Amino acid sequence: MPLLLQTFDRFAALDVERRTWLELAQGLLLVCRQRDGSAREWTSASPPSWVEDAFVAIAAQALRLMPTGGPSAFVDLALVAQLRALGEAELTSMSPPGSLSEGVVAHGLALAIDHYAGQTFVETFRSNLRAELRPGDPYPLAPHDPRGWLGGRSANTRPDRLPTRRLDRIPHLRLADDRHSRYGVVLDFDMWNHLAPLSAVEGLCIATVHPNLTLDEFQIVEETRDGRRLVRNLGPRSPDTQHDVLVRAVGMAVDRGAEVVVLPEYCLAADERERFQNAVDGLPGQPLLLVAATSEVMEAATGGYFHNEAWVSVPGPPGASVDGRRARGFGLHKIFAAEIDHAAEGIAGATNLVIVKSESVTLAVLTCRDASSDELIDLLADCGVNLLLVPAFSDRTGSIVGLATGLSTRSQAFVAVAVAPAQWLKLSGEAMTSAPADRAEAAFSAPYEHPPVPVVVPAPDAPRGEGAGLWLFDVPTRSVEWVDV
Repeated sequence: MPLLLQTFDRFAALDVERRTWLELAQGLLLVCRQRDGSAREWTSASPPSWVEDAFVAIAAQALRLMPTGGPSAFVDLALVAQLRALGEAELTSMSPPGSLSEGVVAHGLALAIDHYAGQTFVETFRSNLRAELRPGDPYPLAPHDPRGWLGGRSANTRPDRLPTRRLDRIPHLRLADDRHSRYGVVLDFDMWNHLAPLSAVEGLCIATVHPNLTLDEFQIVEETRDGRRLVRNLGPRSPDTQHDVLVRAVGMAVDRGAEVVVLPEYCLAADERERFQNAVDGLPGQPLLLVAATSEVMEAATGGYFHNEAWVSVPGPPGASVDGRRARGFGLHKIFAAEIDHAAEGIAGATNLVIVKSESVTLAVLTCRDASSDELIDLLADCGVNLLLVPAFSDRTGSIVGLATGLSTRSQAFVAVAVAPAQWLKLSGEAMTSAPADRAEAAFSAPYEHPPVPVVVPAPDAPRGEGAGLWLFDVPTRSVEWVDV
């Protein structure tokens, strides 16, 4: 018996409380994953145009079987039988028969379910607040219309309409694979309401703060362990001075309309977070989203290595009490250690890729080296990330900027990269041996209809001052402005 029909039979035998649209869609996508066809079937026996026509025809027939009105919580057994009969008839008539044909039929039926009930999938996950993804687990994609943040401008092509041979995904649902468990991907719904004000913003302004000019402003410790040269960045040398600059910069960014503020990696020491957060809370206005990557935050169990942490802070929901108006920040550990002047960064690698979900914002934060991983960027695209913030401390920014801003096309993402220090120099003016000629300080991109080259600064037409300051990026106009702090 074909796997597709076995799937329907197993679904019909489930207890009534498990016969949900989400469960059926997952089962069909698992069929798609196992019956995705061979290279020969795709290139000769089944041209993509034929496959696409089959999807549309099967989905249209299945939709005619669906009940009128909104979807109920559970799938009626009589409807299960009708969908099974439709699937069997399509398999019988499909020419040529084979693995791909079964995957095509399963995908067509899954598309119909997505159209009918896909908007309900996310509610199931919201009730659990967090979902740790393992291979084969389903995960929802929230609807995303980027035009609001683009100030009414047209956006680029929807990613779900781009040509693909992947059958195991539909607009509102996808299946996790080995990568999700390898990187410990977690969907976090706890900030759903906290991010609501950001979702409602018309247009978008993002600020990146740059408080440090040279490497000598940081406590960088070198050591050799097991024959390896290691460096640890303990954060700014002058915490009080840094605190004042950071708080003043955040206030100035908000005064100039920034809803999102990003601090580069290592610019905020871990033991300074509470003082900094309290000071930001005391400002007349706060950003709707604040991201920093703190210096070493905790010692590992052995070896003396530390985790490096991206720290996210968002306001409380509208109407919250003063004491509860801000959801305290939570951490996302850096996965890949970087190199500084040919020495390894002395941190402990982690497996903790958290993706924060809300109704229209899917947020990810990658710290420095993590953003130059093809696999991690690919995961974010698959998960529908539409806001990516990258705090970095790096002498080489080309791959970080190139890969991160590529999400603007792949998942219609808005991207901001903030880099420290401003110059890869020692205080004396001596360049580090690995200092590049064209190192970026910040970069921004958005899903414009005609994807332009990312806005990378500083640039000849966007000069910066000589001291601490911030870059303001206005999304609708693609304009940048430097503000001295």
